[in-house]
Amino acid sequence: MKTKSVALLLVGTALVSGCANTSLRVAKPVTERPKSVTLSIDNQSKSPSLEEEMLGLKEVLTDKLQDEGIKVVANDKDAYRLTGEFANYESGNRALRWFVGFGVGKASYDSNWKLVSASGEVLGNCNIDGYVRMGFTGGSLSGMHKDLGEAVADCVKGER
Repeated sequence: MKTKSVALLLVGTALVSGCANTSLRVAKPVTERPKSVTLSIDNQSKSPSLEEEMLGLKEVLTDKLQDEGIKVVANDKDAYRLTGEFANYESGNRALRWFVGFGVGKASYDSNWKLVSASGEVLGNCNIDGYVRMGFTGGSLSGMHKDLGEAVADCVKGER
Protein backbone atom coordinates (compact mmCIF):
# COMPACT_ATOMS: atom_id res chain seq x y z
CA MET A 1 0.00 0.00 0.00
CA LYS A 2 2.83 2.40 0.89
CA THR A 3 4.62 1.62 -2.40
CA LYS A 4 1.48 2.45 -4.40
CA SER A 5 1.11 5.78 -2.58
CA VAL A 6 4.72 6.72 -3.31
CA ALA A 7 4.34 5.71 -6.97
CA LEU A 8 1.14 7.75 -7.33
CA LEU A 9 2.82 10.73 -5.68
CA LEU A 10 5.76 10.55 -8.12
CA VAL A 11 3.50 10.21 -11.16
CA GLY A 12 1.30 13.07 -9.94
CA THR A 13 4.32 15.29 -9.39
CA ALA A 14 5.60 14.54 -12.90
CA LEU A 15 2.22 15.36 -14.41
CA VAL A 16 1.88 18.63 -12.55
CA SER A 17 5.44 19.84 -13.08
CA GLY A 18 5.70 18.56 -16.64
CA CYS A 19 8.58 17.00 -18.43
CA ALA A 20 10.89 19.79 -19.51
CA ASN A 21 14.61 20.23 -19.88
CA THR A 22 17.03 23.06 -20.60
CA SER A 23 20.66 22.36 -21.41
CA LEU A 24 23.41 25.02 -21.30
CA ARG A 25 26.77 24.21 -22.89
CA VAL A 26 29.42 26.90 -22.54
CA ALA A 27 31.69 27.11 -25.59
CA LYS A 28 33.58 30.19 -24.40
CA PRO A 29 33.07 31.30 -20.78
CA VAL A 30 32.30 34.95 -20.10
CA THR A 31 35.11 36.37 -17.98
CA GLU A 32 33.80 39.93 -17.60
CA ARG A 33 30.20 40.36 -16.43
CA PRO A 34 28.51 43.19 -18.36
CA LYS A 35 26.51 45.94 -16.66
CA SER A 36 24.32 46.47 -19.74
CA VAL A 37 23.62 44.73 -23.04
CA THR A 38 21.63 45.25 -26.20
CA LEU A 39 19.53 42.18 -26.99
CA SER A 40 18.74 40.75 -30.40
CA ILE A 41 17.26 37.46 -31.54
CA ASP A 42 17.90 36.00 -34.98
CA ASN A 43 15.42 33.43 -36.26
CA GLN A 44 17.67 31.24 -38.41
CA SER A 45 15.03 28.49 -38.18
CA LYS A 46 12.55 30.69 -40.09
CA SER A 47 9.90 29.32 -37.72
CA PRO A 48 6.68 31.36 -37.95
CA SER A 49 5.85 30.42 -34.35
CA LEU A 50 9.08 32.03 -33.11
CA GLU A 51 8.27 35.20 -35.05
CA GLU A 52 4.86 35.26 -33.32
CA GLU A 53 6.38 34.74 -29.87
CA MET A 54 9.42 37.02 -30.32
CA LEU A 55 8.06 39.97 -28.32
CA GLY A 56 7.10 37.79 -25.33
CA LEU A 57 10.41 35.94 -25.47
CA LYS A 58 12.39 39.21 -25.49
CA GLU A 59 10.35 40.39 -22.50
CA VAL A 60 11.13 37.22 -20.53
CA LEU A 61 14.83 37.44 -21.40
CA THR A 62 14.96 41.13 -20.46
CA ASP A 63 13.29 40.42 -17.11
CA LYS A 64 15.69 37.57 -16.28
CA LEU A 65 18.77 39.60 -17.20
CA GLN A 66 17.57 42.61 -15.23
CA ASP A 67 16.83 40.34 -12.23
CA GLU A 68 20.55 39.54 -12.32
CA GLY A 69 21.58 43.20 -12.43
CA ILE A 70 22.26 43.32 -16.18
CA LYS A 71 20.40 46.22 -17.77
CA VAL A 72 18.97 45.69 -21.25
CA VAL A 73 19.27 48.85 -23.33
CA ALA A 74 18.32 49.80 -26.87
CA ASN A 75 20.95 50.81 -29.42
CA ASP A 76 23.73 51.89 -27.05
CA LYS A 77 27.00 51.83 -29.00
CA ASP A 78 29.00 51.35 -25.78
CA ALA A 79 26.93 48.43 -24.45
CA TYR A 80 27.83 44.80 -25.02
CA ARG A 81 25.72 43.02 -27.63
CA LEU A 82 23.91 39.82 -26.67
CA THR A 83 22.69 37.93 -29.72
CA GLY A 84 20.70 34.71 -29.75
CA GLU A 85 20.47 32.67 -32.95
CA PHE A 86 17.78 30.00 -33.11
CA ALA A 87 18.73 27.17 -35.46
CA ASN A 88 15.51 25.34 -34.53
CA TYR A 89 12.29 26.42 -32.82
CA GLU A 90 9.10 24.36 -32.62
CA SER A 91 6.20 25.49 -30.44
CA GLY A 92 4.60 22.05 -30.71
CA ASN A 93 0.98 21.47 -29.76
CA ARG A 94 -0.06 22.00 -26.14
CA ALA A 95 -3.34 20.07 -26.56
CA LEU A 96 -1.44 17.00 -27.80
CA ARG A 97 1.04 17.33 -24.94
CA TRP A 98 -1.87 17.46 -22.48
CA PHE A 99 -4.13 14.75 -23.88
CA VAL A 100 -1.56 12.32 -25.31
CA GLY A 101 1.75 13.16 -23.62
CA PHE A 102 4.87 10.99 -23.96
CA GLY A 103 6.54 13.41 -26.36
CA VAL A 104 3.63 13.92 -28.76
CA GLY A 105 3.27 17.65 -29.48
CA LYS A 106 6.71 18.40 -28.01
CA ALA A 107 7.97 22.00 -28.08
CA SER A 108 11.72 22.47 -28.53
CA TYR A 109 14.49 24.87 -29.50
CA ASP A 110 18.22 24.93 -30.27
CA SER A 111 20.00 28.26 -29.84
CA ASN A 112 23.44 29.83 -29.74
CA TRP A 113 24.15 32.97 -27.69
CA LYS A 114 27.10 35.34 -28.12
CA LEU A 115 28.20 38.21 -25.94
CA VAL A 116 30.22 40.69 -28.01
CA SER A 117 32.04 43.82 -26.82
CA ALA A 118 31.49 47.25 -28.38
CA SER A 119 34.79 46.74 -30.25
CA GLY A 120 33.54 43.44 -31.77
CA GLU A 121 35.44 40.96 -29.58
CA VAL A 122 33.48 37.79 -28.72
CA LEU A 123 33.51 37.70 -24.91
CA GLY A 124 31.42 34.58 -24.45
CA ASN A 125 29.49 31.94 -26.35
CA CYS A 126 26.91 29.41 -25.13
CA ASN A 127 24.67 26.83 -26.76
CA ILE A 128 21.28 26.42 -25.11
CA ASP A 129 18.61 23.94 -26.09
CA GLY A 130 15.47 22.77 -24.40
CA TYR A 131 12.08 21.17 -24.69
CA VAL A 132 8.77 20.63 -22.96
CA ARG A 133 7.02 17.31 -23.58
CA MET A 134 4.09 17.13 -21.18
CA GLY A 135 2.56 18.41 -17.99
CA PHE A 136 -0.71 18.64 -16.12
CA THR A 137 -1.86 21.44 -18.44
CA GLY A 138 0.22 20.35 -21.42
CA GLY A 139 3.38 22.18 -20.39
CA SER A 140 3.68 25.83 -21.28
CA LEU A 141 5.88 27.73 -23.70
CA SER A 142 6.14 30.52 -21.13
CA GLY A 143 7.75 28.03 -18.73
CA MET A 144 10.14 26.93 -21.47
CA HIS A 145 10.96 30.59 -22.18
CA LYS A 146 11.60 31.30 -18.47
CA ASP A 147 14.02 28.36 -18.32
CA LEU A 148 15.76 29.71 -21.43
CA GLY A 149 15.97 33.16 -19.81
CA GLU A 150 17.61 31.71 -16.70
CA ALA A 151 20.15 29.82 -18.82
CA VAL A 152 20.94 32.94 -20.89
CA ALA A 153 21.42 34.97 -17.70
CA ASP A 154 23.73 32.26 -16.32
CA CYS A 155 25.73 32.31 -19.56
CA VAL A 156 26.11 36.11 -19.50
CA LYS A 157 27.06 36.07 -15.82
CA GLY A 158 29.71 33.44 -16.54
CA GLU A 159 28.00 30.75 -14.44
CA ARG A 160 27.11 27.06 -14.86
